[in-house]
Amino acid sequence: DGFVHNYALYHNDETNLFEVIPWDYDATWGRDVQGRPLNHEYIRIQGYNTLSARLLDIPVFRKQYRSILEEILEEQFTVSFMMPKVEGLCESIRPFLLQDPYMKE
Repeated sequence: DGFVHNYALYHNDETNLFEVIPWDYDATWGRDVQGRPLNHEYIRIQGYNTLSARLLDIPVFRKQYRSILEEILEEQFTVSFMMPKVEGLCESIRPFLLQDPYMKE
């Protein structure tokens, strides 16, 4: 999953750039579809996707990818950055959660 194959490429005619459209990110927060923690090696940047492999084989692209990933991990994927967003989302769905007849106690 993850970078290996869970995306499609779209050519934006206005910008003349390709954009990534992610999909099927059931493991986004490190859990499988049953909510169990995943092994950290499960979400990898290597695999059998020819496009990903070819792009990351180009040193300048691999360096840029790593730099962007490190910046995201250091600045945005932190408790202090994410907590207000998660709490805001939680508050926005709370009324609906309370009405969910299938929610476990």
